[in-house]
Amino acid sequence: MEKVLLVLGAVAVAGAVSALLTRRSSLVSPAERHHIPQQLDRTDFIGDDLQLLVVVFTSATCKTCRAVVESARRLAGTGIATQEVEVGRSKKLHDKYRIDAVPTTLIVDSSGKVNKSFLGPVRYDQLTRALSDVESIS
Repeated sequence: MEKVLLVLGAVAVAGAVSALLTRRSSLVSPAERHHIPQQLDRTDFIGDDLQLLVVVFTSATCKTCRAVVESARRLAGTGIATQEVEVGRSKKLHDKYRIDAVPTTLIVDSSGKVNKSFLGPVRYDQLTRALSDVESIS
């Protein structure tokens, strides 16, 4: 009987630990689960002569990516460089910056510092607000 109680106790403890770990992982934000670079080499991207760059790391198989790229492209011609970096065409850049989830959208200043980042879908109005925030602190 003691062995049965011991086994049941061990199972209960294992279940409690599993529940805690599962709950903890659901509380972690996507940004904490995936790598977002904090610094880029602007010469790796177009428009390194412009003050700001909006770069969207994508994959051809990502359905969400297309809308994010279109939102970013709407910013072109406003003195802001915009670039899509698709993993199939630019795997070296994805690897260099350790991009492990797409879409990853970064707003980068002329020194290469990532001032704002978005993991997952982002709309045009969110990008313009973020750019306004970045420009006001520059």
